[in-house]
Amino acid sequence: MVLTVITINGHLHQHLYPWTGLNLFELEKEFNQFGIQLNFEEITELVKTNTFLENRTIWCSSSQHPDEKKFIENYLRLIQEKNSFIVSENLQRAHEDKGFAYLLGEKHGINQVESIYIDNYTKINDSFEGKTEKAVVKHTHGSSSQGVFLLEKNQKKYKHGIINYPKQRLNIVRLLKDYFGLLITKRISFDLYCENKKYVKKHRNRSLLVQRFIPNLKYDYKVLVFYDRAVILKRHIKKRDFKASGSGLFGPVTNLNTESLQLLNEAKRTAEKLDAPFISIDFLIDKNTPKIIEYQVTHFGPATVLMNPGYFIINSKKWIYINNENALEEFYSYAIFNFLK
Repeated sequence: MVLTVITINGHLHQHLYPWTGLNLFELEKEFNQFGIQLNFEEITELVKTNTFLENRTIWCSSSQHPDEKKFIENYLRLIQEKNSFIVSENLQRAHEDKGFAYLLGEKHGINQVESIYIDNYTKINDSFEGKTEKAVVKHTHGSSSQGVFLLEKNQKKYKHGIINYPKQRLNIVRLLKDYFGLLITKRISFDLYCENKKYVKKHRNRSLLVQRFIPNLKYDYKVLVFYDRAVILKRHIKKRDFKASGSGLFGPVTNLNTESLQLLNEAKRTAEKLDAPFISIDFLIDKNTPKIIEYQVTHFGPATVLMNPGYFIINSKKWIYINNENALEEFYSYAIFNFLK
Protein backbone atom coordinates (compact mmCIF):
# COMPACT_ATOMS: atom_id res chain seq x y z
CA MET A 1 0.00 0.00 0.00
CA VAL A 2 1.13 3.56 -0.77
CA LEU A 3 0.29 6.50 1.51
CA THR A 4 0.78 10.02 0.16
CA VAL A 5 2.13 12.41 2.78
CA ILE A 6 1.71 16.10 1.96
CA THR A 7 4.28 18.40 3.56
CA ILE A 8 4.45 22.19 3.69
CA ASN A 9 7.91 23.74 3.36
CA GLY A 10 9.37 20.31 4.06
CA HIS A 11 7.49 19.78 7.34
CA LEU A 12 4.72 17.50 8.56
CA HIS A 13 3.59 19.31 11.73
CA GLN A 14 4.07 18.97 14.56
CA HIS A 15 6.80 17.58 16.78
CA LEU A 16 7.57 19.07 20.18
CA TYR A 17 7.12 22.67 18.99
CA PRO A 18 4.57 24.08 16.50
CA TRP A 19 7.30 25.09 14.02
CA THR A 20 8.95 21.64 14.04
CA GLY A 21 7.87 18.60 12.06
CA LEU A 22 8.08 14.85 12.39
CA ASN A 23 11.32 13.18 11.34
CA LEU A 24 10.37 12.11 7.82
CA PHE A 25 13.17 9.55 7.57
CA GLU A 26 12.10 7.87 10.82
CA LEU A 27 8.46 8.10 9.78
CA GLU A 28 9.17 6.32 6.51
CA LYS A 29 11.11 3.61 8.33
CA GLU A 30 8.25 3.03 10.80
CA PHE A 31 5.61 2.82 8.06
CA ASN A 32 7.77 0.39 6.08
CA GLN A 33 7.64 -2.00 9.03
CA PHE A 34 3.86 -2.10 8.56
CA GLY A 35 4.20 -2.69 4.82
CA ILE A 36 3.21 0.87 3.88
CA GLN A 37 5.27 2.87 1.40
CA LEU A 38 5.28 6.66 1.81
CA ASN A 39 5.12 9.02 -1.14
CA PHE A 40 6.03 12.58 -0.10
CA GLU A 41 4.48 15.54 -1.93
CA GLU A 42 5.34 19.18 -1.18
CA ILE A 43 2.16 21.28 -1.26
CA THR A 44 3.88 24.49 -2.37
CA GLU A 45 5.16 22.65 -5.46
CA LEU A 46 1.76 21.09 -6.13
CA VAL A 47 0.17 24.54 -6.06
CA LYS A 48 2.97 26.12 -8.09
CA THR A 49 2.58 23.55 -10.88
CA ASN A 50 -1.24 23.36 -10.67
CA THR A 51 -1.01 19.66 -9.86
CA PHE A 52 -4.23 18.28 -8.42
CA LEU A 53 -3.72 14.80 -6.96
CA GLU A 54 -6.17 12.01 -7.75
CA ASN A 55 -6.82 8.45 -6.53
CA ARG A 56 -4.54 8.74 -3.51
CA THR A 57 -4.80 7.95 0.18
CA ILE A 58 -3.54 11.18 1.74
CA TRP A 59 -2.23 12.27 5.11
CA CYS A 60 -1.69 15.98 5.61
CA SER A 61 -1.35 18.01 8.77
CA SER A 62 -2.01 21.71 9.34
CA SER A 63 -0.19 24.78 10.68
CA GLN A 64 -0.60 27.22 13.54
CA HIS A 65 0.35 30.01 11.16
CA PRO A 66 -3.04 31.28 9.85
CA ASP A 67 -1.86 31.88 6.27
CA GLU A 68 -0.18 28.47 6.03
CA LYS A 69 -3.30 26.85 7.49
CA LYS A 70 -5.49 28.54 4.89
CA PHE A 71 -3.04 27.65 2.12
CA ILE A 72 -3.26 23.95 3.06
CA GLU A 73 -7.05 23.95 3.42
CA ASN A 74 -7.60 25.70 0.08
CA TYR A 75 -5.64 23.04 -1.79
CA LEU A 76 -7.10 20.08 0.10
CA ARG A 77 -10.64 21.28 -0.52
CA LEU A 78 -10.06 21.14 -4.27
CA ILE A 79 -8.89 17.51 -4.20
CA GLN A 80 -11.39 16.12 -1.68
CA GLU A 81 -13.68 14.37 -4.15
CA LYS A 82 -11.02 12.32 -5.93
CA ASN A 83 -8.98 11.12 -2.96
CA SER A 84 -9.40 9.50 0.46
CA PHE A 85 -7.99 11.17 3.56
CA ILE A 86 -6.64 9.99 6.89
CA VAL A 87 -8.06 13.16 8.47
CA SER A 88 -11.43 14.31 7.14
CA GLU A 89 -12.02 17.78 5.70
CA ASN A 90 -14.15 18.74 8.71
CA LEU A 91 -11.51 17.65 11.22
CA GLN A 92 -8.91 19.51 9.18
CA ARG A 93 -11.04 22.64 9.34
CA ALA A 94 -11.62 22.22 13.09
CA HIS A 95 -7.93 22.81 13.79
CA GLU A 96 -7.50 26.11 15.69
CA ASP A 97 -11.21 26.87 15.22
CA LYS A 98 -12.94 26.25 18.55
CA GLY A 99 -16.32 27.33 17.22
CA PHE A 100 -16.36 24.89 14.31
CA ALA A 101 -14.83 22.13 16.45
CA TYR A 102 -17.60 22.60 19.03
CA LEU A 103 -20.34 22.42 16.37
CA LEU A 104 -18.74 19.36 14.80
CA GLY A 105 -18.55 17.70 18.21
CA GLU A 106 -22.23 18.42 18.86
CA LYS A 107 -23.15 16.94 15.48
CA HIS A 108 -21.34 13.71 16.34
CA GLY A 109 -22.64 13.57 19.92
CA ILE A 110 -19.40 13.78 21.86
CA ASN A 111 -19.53 14.68 25.56
CA GLN A 112 -18.52 18.36 25.62
CA VAL A 113 -18.78 20.99 28.33
CA GLU A 114 -22.02 22.91 27.76
CA SER A 115 -21.20 25.83 25.46
CA ILE A 116 -22.69 28.46 23.17
CA TYR A 117 -21.02 29.66 19.97
CA ILE A 118 -21.74 33.36 19.29
CA ASP A 119 -20.72 35.62 16.42
CA ASN A 120 -19.65 38.67 18.47
CA TYR A 121 -19.14 39.90 22.03
CA THR A 122 -22.39 41.92 22.21
CA LYS A 123 -24.28 38.65 22.68
CA ILE A 124 -22.33 37.38 25.70
CA ASN A 125 -24.92 38.42 28.28
CA ASP A 126 -27.70 36.74 26.27
CA SER A 127 -25.72 33.50 26.37
CA PHE A 128 -25.92 33.53 30.20
CA GLU A 129 -29.71 33.51 30.20
CA GLY A 130 -30.95 30.90 32.68
CA LYS A 131 -27.41 29.66 33.32
CA THR A 132 -24.50 30.22 35.70
CA GLU A 133 -23.40 33.71 36.74
CA LYS A 134 -19.88 33.00 35.44
CA ALA A 135 -18.63 31.63 32.14
CA VAL A 136 -15.37 30.88 30.39
CA VAL A 137 -15.20 32.98 27.23
CA LYS A 138 -12.80 31.97 24.46
CA HIS A 139 -11.70 33.53 21.22
CA THR A 140 -12.43 30.81 18.68
CA HIS A 141 -8.96 30.99 17.12
CA GLY A 142 -5.81 30.35 19.12
CA SER A 143 -4.15 27.81 21.39
CA SER A 144 -2.23 27.38 24.67
CA SER A 145 -4.88 29.22 26.75
CA GLN A 146 -4.48 32.44 24.71
CA GLY A 147 -7.66 34.51 24.44
CA VAL A 148 -9.42 32.72 27.32
CA PHE A 149 -11.24 34.75 29.99
CA LEU A 150 -13.38 34.11 33.07
CA LEU A 151 -16.22 36.62 33.05
CA GLU A 152 -19.28 37.29 35.19
CA LYS A 153 -22.72 38.21 33.97
CA ASN A 154 -23.09 41.95 33.23
CA GLN A 155 -19.38 42.52 33.88
CA LYS A 156 -18.23 45.84 32.39
CA LYS A 157 -15.58 44.05 30.34
CA TYR A 158 -18.33 42.90 27.99
CA LYS A 159 -19.77 46.36 27.51
CA HIS A 160 -16.46 48.02 26.71
CA GLY A 161 -15.26 45.35 24.33
CA ILE A 162 -12.05 44.54 26.17
CA ILE A 163 -12.17 40.93 24.96
CA ASN A 164 -12.49 41.86 21.30
CA TYR A 165 -10.28 43.87 19.00
CA PRO A 166 -9.07 47.21 20.47
CA LYS A 167 -11.34 50.10 19.67
CA GLN A 168 -10.10 52.68 17.20
CA ARG A 169 -9.94 56.35 18.16
CA LEU A 170 -12.49 58.65 16.59
CA ASN A 171 -10.94 60.20 13.48
CA ILE A 172 -13.09 63.10 12.20
CA VAL A 173 -11.18 63.44 8.91
CA ARG A 174 -11.55 59.70 8.22
CA LEU A 175 -15.22 59.85 9.22
CA LEU A 176 -15.97 62.70 6.79
CA LYS A 177 -13.93 61.06 4.04
CA ASP A 178 -15.78 57.77 4.50
CA TYR A 179 -19.16 59.47 4.54
CA PHE A 180 -18.71 61.75 1.53
CA GLY A 181 -16.89 59.01 -0.36
CA LEU A 182 -19.82 56.63 0.10
CA LEU A 183 -22.31 59.43 -0.55
CA ILE A 184 -20.71 60.26 -3.89
CA THR A 185 -19.77 56.77 -5.14
CA LYS A 186 -22.71 54.81 -3.77
CA ARG A 187 -25.25 57.64 -3.55
CA ILE A 188 -26.51 56.42 -0.18
CA SER A 189 -28.47 58.38 2.40
CA PHE A 190 -27.03 59.50 5.74
CA ASP A 191 -29.28 56.96 7.55
CA LEU A 192 -27.98 54.14 5.38
CA TYR A 193 -24.41 55.36 6.02
CA CYS A 194 -25.00 55.15 9.79
CA GLU A 195 -26.38 51.62 9.41
CA ASN A 196 -23.30 50.68 7.41
CA LYS A 197 -20.96 52.00 10.14
CA LYS A 198 -22.89 50.08 12.79
CA TYR A 199 -22.63 46.89 10.68
CA VAL A 200 -18.88 47.28 10.17
CA LYS A 201 -18.29 47.99 13.87
CA LYS A 202 -20.34 44.98 14.93
CA HIS A 203 -18.74 42.51 12.54
CA ARG A 204 -15.12 43.40 13.14
CA ASN A 205 -15.49 41.75 16.55
CA ARG A 206 -14.29 38.20 17.17
CA SER A 207 -16.64 35.25 17.34
CA LEU A 208 -16.56 33.60 20.75
CA LEU A 209 -17.21 30.28 22.45
CA VAL A 210 -18.92 30.73 25.82
CA GLN A 211 -18.47 27.67 28.06
CA ARG A 212 -20.19 26.86 31.33
CA PHE A 213 -17.84 27.57 34.22
CA ILE A 214 -17.21 24.57 36.49
CA PRO A 215 -16.28 25.93 39.96
CA ASN A 216 -13.72 24.49 42.38
CA LEU A 217 -11.67 22.63 39.81
CA LYS A 218 -8.20 21.70 41.01
CA TYR A 219 -6.93 20.04 37.82
CA ASP A 220 -7.85 18.80 34.38
CA TYR A 221 -6.44 16.23 31.95
CA LYS A 222 -4.99 16.04 28.47
CA VAL A 223 -5.50 12.67 26.80
CA LEU A 224 -3.91 11.71 23.48
CA VAL A 225 -5.30 8.69 21.64
CA PHE A 226 -3.51 6.86 18.82
CA TYR A 227 -6.02 4.23 17.68
CA ASP A 228 -6.08 1.85 20.70
CA ARG A 229 -3.17 3.45 22.54
CA ALA A 230 -3.49 6.42 24.88
CA VAL A 231 -1.38 8.65 27.12
CA ILE A 232 -2.65 10.91 29.90
CA LEU A 233 -1.29 14.11 31.40
CA LYS A 234 -2.74 15.56 34.62
CA ARG A 235 -2.55 19.36 34.76
CA HIS A 236 -3.03 21.28 38.01
CA ILE A 237 -4.54 24.75 38.25
CA LYS A 238 -2.52 27.54 39.86
CA LYS A 239 -3.91 29.48 42.80
CA ARG A 240 -6.11 32.41 41.76
CA ASP A 241 -6.47 30.96 38.26
CA PHE A 242 -9.33 29.04 36.68
CA LYS A 243 -7.56 27.03 33.94
CA ALA A 244 -4.80 24.43 33.94
CA SER A 245 -3.59 25.03 30.40
CA GLY A 246 -0.31 26.94 30.55
CA SER A 247 0.15 26.43 34.30
CA GLY A 248 3.29 24.33 33.93
CA LEU A 249 2.05 22.13 36.79
CA PHE A 250 1.63 18.74 35.17
CA GLY A 251 2.73 15.13 35.21
CA PRO A 252 2.00 11.85 33.42
CA VAL A 253 -0.66 9.43 34.66
CA THR A 254 0.48 5.80 34.58
CA ASN A 255 -1.88 4.04 36.98
CA LEU A 256 -5.33 2.67 36.30
CA ASN A 257 -8.06 3.86 38.66
CA THR A 258 -11.71 4.81 38.30
CA GLU A 259 -10.95 8.29 36.96
CA SER A 260 -8.22 7.31 34.50
CA LEU A 261 -10.34 4.42 33.22
CA GLN A 262 -13.25 6.79 32.62
CA LEU A 263 -10.94 9.13 30.72
CA LEU A 264 -9.51 6.35 28.56
CA ASN A 265 -12.94 4.99 27.63
CA GLU A 266 -14.39 8.43 26.91
CA ALA A 267 -11.36 9.45 24.82
CA LYS A 268 -11.55 6.24 22.76
CA ARG A 269 -15.30 6.70 22.20
CA THR A 270 -14.70 10.30 21.10
CA ALA A 271 -12.07 9.25 18.55
CA GLU A 272 -14.45 6.63 17.17
CA LYS A 273 -17.39 9.04 16.94
CA LEU A 274 -15.26 11.58 15.06
CA ASP A 275 -13.65 8.82 12.94
CA ALA A 276 -10.19 10.04 13.94
CA PRO A 277 -7.12 7.75 13.98
CA PHE A 278 -5.50 10.04 16.56
CA ILE A 279 -6.75 12.90 18.70
CA SER A 280 -5.76 15.23 21.55
CA ILE A 281 -8.51 15.97 24.08
CA ASP A 282 -8.63 18.28 27.10
CA PHE A 283 -10.96 16.90 29.78
CA LEU A 284 -12.30 18.16 33.07
CA ILE A 285 -14.17 16.05 35.62
CA ASP A 286 -17.67 17.34 36.39
CA LYS A 287 -19.75 15.36 38.89
CA ASN A 288 -17.50 12.30 38.38
CA THR A 289 -17.98 12.46 34.62
CA PRO A 290 -15.31 13.42 32.03
CA LYS A 291 -16.36 16.41 29.92
CA ILE A 292 -14.48 17.63 26.86
CA ILE A 293 -13.12 21.17 27.10
CA GLU A 294 -11.72 21.09 23.56
CA TYR A 295 -9.99 18.76 21.11
CA GLN A 296 -7.62 18.77 18.14
CA VAL A 297 -6.99 16.09 15.54
CA THR A 298 -4.80 17.17 12.67
CA HIS A 299 -2.14 19.21 14.51
CA PHE A 300 -1.43 19.10 18.24
CA GLY A 301 1.42 19.21 20.72
CA PRO A 302 2.90 15.76 21.46
CA ALA A 303 4.58 16.52 24.81
CA THR A 304 2.10 14.20 26.55
CA VAL A 305 3.51 11.30 24.50
CA LEU A 306 7.15 12.25 24.85
CA MET A 307 7.16 12.82 28.62
CA ASN A 308 5.26 9.62 29.43
CA PRO A 309 7.33 6.56 30.41
CA GLY A 310 4.92 4.37 28.45
CA TYR A 311 1.32 4.18 27.25
CA PHE A 312 -2.06 2.59 27.88
CA ILE A 313 -3.30 0.05 25.34
CA ILE A 314 -6.39 -2.12 24.98
CA ASN A 315 -5.45 -5.78 25.50
CA SER A 316 -8.23 -8.40 25.47
CA LYS A 317 -10.80 -5.59 25.79
CA LYS A 318 -9.06 -4.17 28.88
CA TRP A 319 -6.76 -1.18 29.32
CA ILE A 320 -3.25 -1.97 30.54
CA TYR A 321 -0.14 0.22 30.91
CA ILE A 322 3.07 -0.70 29.12
CA ASN A 323 6.40 0.90 29.99
CA ASN A 324 8.02 2.06 26.79
CA GLU A 325 10.36 4.69 25.36
CA ASN A 326 7.78 6.50 23.23
CA ALA A 327 8.63 7.73 19.72
CA LEU A 328 6.14 9.98 18.00
CA GLU A 329 6.80 8.66 14.48
CA GLU A 330 6.07 5.11 15.68
CA PHE A 331 2.83 6.24 17.35
CA TYR A 332 1.53 7.87 14.17
CA SER A 333 2.48 4.96 11.92
CA TYR A 334 0.87 2.49 14.34
CA ALA A 335 -2.36 4.50 14.51
CA ILE A 336 -2.69 5.03 10.76
CA PHE A 337 -1.84 1.41 9.91
CA ASN A 338 -4.55 0.11 12.25
CA PHE A 339 -7.02 2.78 11.16
CA LEU A 340 -6.65 1.71 7.52
CA LYS A 341 -6.95 -2.04 8.17
